[in-house]
Amino acid sequence: MQVATDIERAGRIKGVRVLAVYGGRAYEPQIDALQKGIDVVVGTPGRIIDLANRRDLDLSHVRVLVLDEADEMLDMGFLPDVERIVAMIPAQRQTMLFSATMPGQIVNLARRYMTNPLHLRAADMGDENATVDAIEQHVWRVHPMDKVELLSRILQADGRQLAMIFTRTKRKAQKVCDELTERGFAVGTVHGDLGQGAREQALRAFRTGKIDVLVATDVAARGIDVDNVT
Repeated sequence: MQVATDIERAGRIKGVRVLAVYGGRAYEPQIDALQKGIDVVVGTPGRIIDLANRRDLDLSHVRVLVLDEADEMLDMGFLPDVERIVAMIPAQRQTMLFSATMPGQIVNLARRYMTNPLHLRAADMGDENATVDAIEQHVWRVHPMDKVELLSRILQADGRQLAMIFTRTKRKAQKVCDELTERGFAVGTVHGDLGQGAREQALRAFRTGKIDVLVATDVAARGIDVDNVT
């Protein structure tokens, strides 16, 4: 949704018609919009394939393919669906791939579907300013079994506002969320095993203050913009 909104805002002067398609929402409004004519479709691989298989979305005239946050799609298991979509669109096209990290599978994907691509990096990999200067960092050494107990104490600090907790795996994100919930914290989670609707609901609750702790994998949480995170 955020990407579709940004594209719509950028293309407003030119009258670019943009549609976001993703699971967890009714097909009919999306199909109605497609029938009226759309210039840019932003969507999850699964819903794009569904609409194409139903012949509601014609991919035979696609001229530009953008794979945004490719490493996130890898984390969520979407790469087979991406390959199915690529097979449906013309070979003569412009392809762009955006990824914060470049694991082997993403590199292979780029080699298969891109011809002599221009590789751009947003920042020097040797940049020492990896974090914002205003961020104060602390490190605690703790036994794995005591991590949730330590988190609980940190979350009870005076003056704490919204808090985000990052985990390495989807399973760990859900486990930490469940354990903090049992301890009485208002917690939500965002990770690749959740549907789009569930993730949007958690983010909405976090932004509105219905929950004040969000547990997420670093990939699934990318692009989240929330004020008052302490």
